Amino acid sequence: LPDFISTRGGIPLRPGDGIIHSWLNRMLLPDTVGTGGDSHTRFPIGISFPAGSGLVAFAAATGVMPLDMPESVLVRFK
Repeated sequence: LPDFISTRGGIPLRPGDGIIHSWLNRMLLPDTVGTGGDSHTRFPIGISFPAGSGLVAFAAATGVMPLDMPESVLVRFK
């Protein structure tokens, strides 16, 4: 099944990928830093921000995550 999906331009899930966020994060981000968009995202080290599963699915479909962070909650690392 993974080959069937891949040959048609899809991204197959691997064993253990119970949720969309796992493969989306692997596709977009380096392995050393993780970011998450909702309560299902878990990283030992990383950045998390509030977003619903709909926004995560939108990002998977378009490759863009339009998430504006208010200055009051923005944290900058130097």
